[in-house]
Amino acid sequence: LQPTLSRLGPTETHPSIPKSFSNNVVSHTQEFSVSNQNPIHGKMGRVPVGIGRRRMRIVVTGGAGFVGSHLVDKLIGRGDEVIVIDNFFTGRKENVVHLFGNPRFELIRHDVVEPILLEVDQIYHLACPASPVHYKYNPVKTIISFFTTNVMGTLNMLGLAKRVGARFLLTSTSEVYGDPLQHPQKETYWGNVNPIGERSCYDEGKRTAETLTMDYHRGDG
Repeated sequence: LQPTLSRLGPTETHPSIPKSFSNNVVSHTQEFSVSNQNPIHGKMGRVPVGIGRRRMRIVVTGGAGFVGSHLVDKLIGRGDEVIVIDNFFTGRKENVVHLFGNPRFELIRHDVVEPILLEVDQIYHLACPASPVHYKYNPVKTIISFFTTNVMGTLNMLGLAKRVGARFLLTSTSEVYGDPLQHPQKETYWGNVNPIGERSCYDEGKRTAETLTMDYHRGDG
């Protein structure tokens, strides 16, 4: 088990794929110049992304969400098989409907708090019911939902990765640092945390997911 931890800033309006994706498992921008004719297009050009690499079978939890659906598009575009797992609490089917009918795409309506067994090469765990409105107006219900998703959901995905030998990537958030005194924050920075603030239900859930991931890495990595 080789987990990779990636943090996405919650205030970014157009989140980009983190460097850890390309450094470890996603290399979706790689292209190769060729001096002969492209056998697919029959003319001079570039070899399409995915040529010369083994097709991967990948699970994306929360793949019908904003960030997840863009990741799915990239993975499909490079030639991989993608299974999206989403319970549609905050995700939208409209984000992936354009992939219906693609033989390399599968959509499973499933809550990650329940175990699931699939044969896959990689797992991208993005599932999390992030909703600032719920943080403020129903924090108790929200923290229960976050706890089950971030704890049981992460445990289930880590367990799946261990059973089938898949690589695992957890997407977290810069909010695990609380109100940071260091800008930008390094991975070695522990943060300036308020455990009782309005948004703490979200922050604590993500911190727990990070702890679980690193514990799996130390014990089974």
